[in-house]
Amino acid sequence: MIYAIVLSLLIIAAVLFDLLPSKQTNKINGVVYRFFLLIFICVSAFRWKVGGDTINYQDVFENELPPIFRLTDFYATSTKAWEPLFVGLMSISKTVVNKFWFFQLVHAVIVNVIFFSFIKRESKAKFIALTIYFVFQYLYFNMEIMRESLAISVFLLSYTSFKKRKWTKYYLLVIIACFFHVSAVITLTMPFFRGIKMNRRAIILLFLFFLVTQAANTYLVDVLPALLSNDFLVERILTYSLMRFNIIGILYNLTLFCLLPAIVLYTFRKQMLKQFDGMVFFYFVIAIFFLALNGFGRFINYLTPFIIACFSSYVYLMLKNKKDFLARSLIVLLVSVMPLYTKLSYYLTDTSHLVDGTRLYNLWVPYYSIFTKDEYEKRRILYDRYMEEGLEKVIDQIK
Repeated sequence: MIYAIVLSLLIIAAVLFDLLPSKQTNKINGVVYRFFLLIFICVSAFRWKVGGDTINYQDVFENELPPIFRLTDFYATSTKAWEPLFVGLMSISKTVVNKFWFFQLVHAVIVNVIFFSFIKRESKAKFIALTIYFVFQYLYFNMEIMRESLAISVFLLSYTSFKKRKWTKYYLLVIIACFFHVSAVITLTMPFFRGIKMNRRAIILLFLFFLVTQAANTYLVDVLPALLSNDFLVERILTYSLMRFNIIGILYNLTLFCLLPAIVLYTFRKQMLKQFDGMVFFYFVIAIFFLALNGFGRFINYLTPFIIACFSSYVYLMLKNKKDFLARSLIVLLVSVMPLYTKLSYYLTDTSHLVDGTRLYNLWVPYYSIFTKDEYEKRRILYDRYMEEGLEKVIDQIK
């Protein structure tokens, strides 16, 4: 299986280049890093109907989307509420090469080149970071949320301007990101949190904010339209938020999204808080909102690259010190168990009630390429029924 091969190579590279570097490995560090960039691009670009949302995008590309010089026809007839820069990029790709794999290639190059550049700049352990990315977000960013991952990529380009307080350039890039996916609007608020330091006062403020949002989560649904001016974005957040956490879900996600990140940040607070100054408080605000309104979980996608950079640096700093190595390794393992369990449970979700003999990972497994164009016939049925089931659950909540 291609995913297992790539993951095995990443783990070997993480050990050789990050944890046990030598003069020999240092000489080829950059070459190997670019080699993995090429692998990440190729696996995504040359897939054939792999990924749930990919099927939807491919159908529209092949059956509805016109070349760029007739793009107005698409807006006149299509029911898709897709952002203009994403539609334009698809249309330009179709004009150049009328094959969906070419758009996948364009998309994969943009997303992965920017992500690899970001990780190289922000993480102390590039290959550990790539391993985490591949396990947790690669399939999601490259084969599912294709519109949003482009917006996230443009947002990552703005981060240097954010750190240097070059607000004109920052807001220009963020506005461009919004035209790839409207959820990027949340990044417009980030500069207002830029000067807030993670001290005792900030922690108390976050705790009070958690109590308030939990007590008032019913009313948040009513005030949300006033906070966000975009009707489509409000509708999507409210739709996701109809599925509320029970007390167990709140405690579980509080641990996963707040307590574990707090442990990681506190362990190496001098390095972490200095490096991601201005981002940390904003992250916890979004995470706390998510605990009250599930729809805010989508905004965490924009902070995922920072989480990956932060956690990879944490793993590196914990394991590079040979003193108490076994104890440090055990701590890293314990901190990693919950995120790994959550992701594995997601992939292993039983979907046999939708399509016999399937689990959710069948949206991506087996992997087929454009060179054979074999197709897993159950995948489209699984995706359609999985989306229908989600809609039915929302309707049941409304009733």
